[in-house]
Amino acid sequence: MTEERSKRTRARSPQAKAAMRTRLLDATLASLHHAEGWSVNAAAREAGLSKGTVYLYFDNAAALYIALLKEVIENRDNTQEAALVLRHAHVLADASEDERQEAARLVQILESRLTGQPAPDDGNWPACAALIGSTIFKESGLRELS
Repeated sequence: MTEERSKRTRARSPQAKAAMRTRLLDATLASLHHAEGWSVNAAAREAGLSKGTVYLYFDNAAALYIALLKEVIENRDNTQEAALVLRHAHVLADASEDERQEAARLVQILESRLTGQPAPDDGNWPACAALIGSTIFKESGLRELS
């Protein structure tokens, strides 16, 4: 074992685990500002951790993305950050149906904050995808094709 590894400690207490999750979510959000875009590797690099450490706290990339959606909804009041997170919804392409439904619900809540319109209550994934697309166009200043 190298000197560096022997100094590392794993989060063991509930408080330390919560702090690590927050660190990972902050790093994931920060990594979205970089040109390379969304990836678990980018989030891990930004946090100064290994990719494997990320998977100790999140089952997969979709779970990390869903946690990021929740973080933005619950603890952030920044429409630019919200739109940035929505732009990376493609990470849900390999998500399970349950993950997609949860993400759809969260995206609808986030979209309602961005538009000021009430969120639908049905968790409809195709409608959610359309909302994501419209948000991307609005935030980028592009016009949607008719």
